[in-house]
Amino acid sequence: MSLALLLARQLRHRPWPTLLLALTIAVASALATAVPRLSSDLADRQLAQRLAALSAVQGDVSGHWQPSPAIAAEGPWPGYEEAMEEIRAAQPEPLGSLLAPAQFVARYPTTESFAPPADTGFFAVTLTAYADPRFADHADLVDGAWPRLGGDPELVEVVVLASAAERAGWTVGQQLGKSFRIVGTYRPKDEADVRWEHVELGRRYLELVDPDRGVEFSAAVFVDPALVGGTTTAPEAVLMGAVFSIDAWFRLDASAVADVDVAALTAQLTALLANPWVVHAPTEDEPATEEVRLASELGAVLTRVEGEQRGSRALVAASAAGPLGVAAALVVLAARLVADRRRATLTLTSARGLSPRQQRRLAAAEGALVGLPASVAGGVVAWAATPGRVPGAVAWLAVALLAAVPAAALAWQTVPRAGRRDLTPRGGRARLVAEALVLVAGVAAAWRLLGRADGGPGIDLLGASAPPLLALAGCLAVLRAYPFPLRWLHGLLRPRRGLTGFLGSARALREPAGGAIPVLAVALGSALALSSALLLGTLTHDTERAVWERTGSSLQVSGPRITAETAERIGAVDGVAAVARISEGGSSVRLATEEGEAHVRVWLADRSLLDAYAVAFDSPPVPASLFGGGEPAPVVVGGEVPDAPSGTLDQLGPVHRVARLDVLPGVLPGLGWVLVDAERWPGGDAAKSTLALVALADDADPAAVTAEIRGMLKNARIAAAADELDQLRDSPTVSGLTAIFALLAAATSCLLALAVAAAQLLGSESRRGLAAVLNTLGMPRGSLRALTAWELGPVIVVALGFGLALGVGIAALLVRAVDFAALTGGATAAALVVDPATVGAVVGGLLAVAGATIAVSSALAGRADAAQQLRIGEDR
Repeated sequence: MSLALLLARQLRHRPWPTLLLALTIAVASALATAVPRLSSDLADRQLAQRLAALSAVQGDVSGHWQPSPAIAAEGPWPGYEEAMEEIRAAQPEPLGSLLAPAQFVARYPTTESFAPPADTGFFAVTLTAYADPRFADHADLVDGAWPRLGGDPELVEVVVLASAAERAGWTVGQQLGKSFRIVGTYRPKDEADVRWEHVELGRRYLELVDPDRGVEFSAAVFVDPALVGGTTTAPEAVLMGAVFSIDAWFRLDASAVADVDVAALTAQLTALLANPWVVHAPTEDEPATEEVRLASELGAVLTRVEGEQRGSRALVAASAAGPLGVAAALVVLAARLVADRRRATLTLTSARGLSPRQQRRLAAAEGALVGLPASVAGGVVAWAATPGRVPGAVAWLAVALLAAVPAAALAWQTVPRAGRRDLTPRGGRARLVAEALVLVAGVAAAWRLLGRADGGPGIDLLGASAPPLLALAGCLAVLRAYPFPLRWLHGLLRPRRGLTGFLGSARALREPAGGAIPVLAVALGSALALSSALLLGTLTHDTERAVWERTGSSLQVSGPRITAETAERIGAVDGVAAVARISEGGSSVRLATEEGEAHVRVWLADRSLLDAYAVAFDSPPVPASLFGGGEPAPVVVGGEVPDAPSGTLDQLGPVHRVARLDVLPGVLPGLGWVLVDAERWPGGDAAKSTLALVALADDADPAAVTAEIRGMLKNARIAAAADELDQLRDSPTVSGLTAIFALLAAATSCLLALAVAAAQLLGSESRRGLAAVLNTLGMPRGSLRALTAWELGPVIVVALGFGLALGVGIAALLVRAVDFAALTGGATAAALVVDPATVGAVVGGLLAVAGATIAVSSALAGRADAAQQLRIGEDR
């Protein structure tokens, strides 16, 4: 018989163990492909969200310069557009793709002011002249025509915003001041386009209130862009041309974000902003050189995104180690199961002259035939089902490595080694050395991870490997400690009359199904599954805490002055439970203590602040004793304030500290601050307040309340905590990590079930033989099923207990090491949140999976044919 025919017969005979091995490799390959792609997609969406949320001032790369008269006379726009496009094209990737084509606007530095008719209600009108070479691409003409240079020899033709013309009573053909004549009106194509932030008056007009003189009307007029270079033909009534200043900017295209290295992008942006760029090279006619130095506030945003991505990758890597570790254990179990089912064939072929090397080659060929299609199938499915732009070479390298694993595992398991598979705390020298090395590596990785938590550009390979190394070290400790509770249980059951418990505990201790591998699989899987759940719960909790710290209450109202009467009107709105005004008593007040002096910002609040905080915090961060009586005056301090229990505050006198806070929720208090009861502060009732915290009732409609408050305070900024919470929960960080953790938890549960089933199948032959003997001696089938459950049940319970304790420790380490503030936007460090419901769900899920698998295996074991098993025993 040829080796190929023998291999084909082996694959056809009892294929289930081989299919289990193939399924394990397919799942592992899918995870190895999907997780990096999902992590890459999460990083891209984090960057895209940050870029899209930036204002034009924050995100755009902009420049400002003054053209020389001769260059302006030539009509500068084509040359400027070409120069800015050359700057953009010179940038390396990914910065080059993120920069959109440059946009321009020219502004005349002098405004035109005149007194309008008295019936308009304005005491003055101020006009600012702009020129935009692509204005027609961003605005629609409502009435009239676009302005033309030279159309009117006396006045400059302009277009004005249609809403501004309607408000001021202007019409087409009307002269404005000494210089302008309206030839048309327009409206923006998209008022939400951030380009208008560079020309704010291009989409709205302003009514500026002067308490003494009345209302001033401020608007923009747009001239023909040719006027910027038309000094020779400009009307004599105005001195335009070269006096226009040029603003240009590159908008960041968030839609172009794909597999962007933020660190490289930051370095490229720094290089772009470091040196001036030539926008007009010297010529024979005009030797002057025009240069522009670009500027942007994007660097700080990129630094925050980099920290956010670094934290996300650390959490994903730690969570992915769980199912991959269980998959590795399952591969060993499946390979051992395949070899166990091939034992008769191996014995026969060995007797016919097949050497151990040839047997290993045959097993490796079988593993290759199984592993290659399974690994490729898992990788292809994951590649098609998940977004992301991980390079194909990286993804398919993992697929190729996993395809070779079954061949190596089967070749290793083909020739059995002597020795029992019992678990014992003793071990040889090699085992002690290996365990010591793993423990040292885990401690070193944890030290490295913690040492780089507060500094350093990223988590290196050693630090990133800390969670799986610590989990492996913990599993080795579990193997050492596992026999002790089983021995105690065995001793407890020894004097009892029943045989099932005594015999089952003895088999669990002396002949465990699958040896140490199921213990490792359950401990590792449960540890990292629980740590992932705890990390997700901590992330969610810290996200909510960060929102409440920023808003302080249900609504945060800021901007215009909020008087006591306005606060009463807000409190009368249906659905409002409490309103707390926060006033500023002083921006630099001297605080003298035994530890030194500091100049602090003084904030004033009354007792209603406790009611405003009540909807956001279980216990108000500001103690009620702040508003109590007695001397010296109680205060709450924070920031850069000397750490002393008492002191003297100017304008108030002796004070004593009742609390020290890292953050004053709802307020940006400054570097050093003190919160005082408004009733104690001199003139506290009359202090200016531009901030109020509004608490809503449970059944209130935040949108309706916001609309009513906005009607009272026209220009107020109102931040709703509910809206911010919804946005953060839907953000790429929270939603993306939730999806990844859910996928990994599902994969871990499936692999654990397969590992328990494989462990049960490994001992099925000897178990059926023992069951046949015991059945002939009168043991009922129910006891036989219980005996089967005993064989792996204690393993699951003990390993699960150790694994859960290990999972809490790993989660606490990662919370300490990973910058959760970068993920959530919080101002303070996160603390591990152990939610009993989350822990219960994880424990219940793992127990349910393992229990169901054991129950099915026990039910099948109880159906064994005693007569057939005894005949097989005689044949042996």
